[in-house]
Amino acid sequence: RVANSDFDQAYVGPDIDLGRYQEVYVTDLQIEFEQDWVRNQNLGDPFRITDRNIELIKNALRRDFRQSMERGLMQNSQVRIVETPGQDTLWLHPAILQVNINNPDNLQPYQTVTLAEVAATMTIVFELAAPADGHIVARLSDRGRTRDYLRFSQQDVVKNQSDIGRLFFDWAAALGRMLNSNRPVSKTQE
Repeated sequence: RVANSDFDQAYVGPDIDLGRYQEVYVTDLQIEFEQDWVRNQNLGDPFRITDRNIELIKNALRRDFRQSMERGLMQNSQVRIVETPGQDTLWLHPAILQVNINNPDNLQPYQTVTLAEVAATMTIVFELAAPADGHIVARLSDRGRTRDYLRFSQQDVVKNQSDIGRLFFDWAAALGRMLNSNRPVSKTQE
């Protein structure tokens, strides 16, 4: 276990230098909703969230996550995301677990109003794997919530997307700082 203020838990294997990697290959984001989330969303309206809605929400989360990862890593590290992994590319296996979104887009012809303090809560898990053998060399996790308005406010799809994108960006930035933490200072950084 390593000390890191950006993640609730951060484990890096012994003698692992994450700073040596210049490239990272990001696998597909795995998504698991909080237990009973669909049932709770459908209370009073059994057709509010359907399997089609779930897939659309997952696709939107994956798109927003990918965009936030690219921006967050680019702005906070010297690591770049590649589409094809090379021999010395760190593999990143991301997952968001226990996803709970307030007032998700249900694609219904009627508008619902949801009051909540936050748009969403979820746990991010980053597993970093060595390029040679796929061995997990680091595991980072953090339970996060979107911006807390300190009062109940109306949640809608636009606000949810913006707030979740900001949460994803913050996690990507934290990952970038972690990857840079072992990197030697170059002449241009001094």
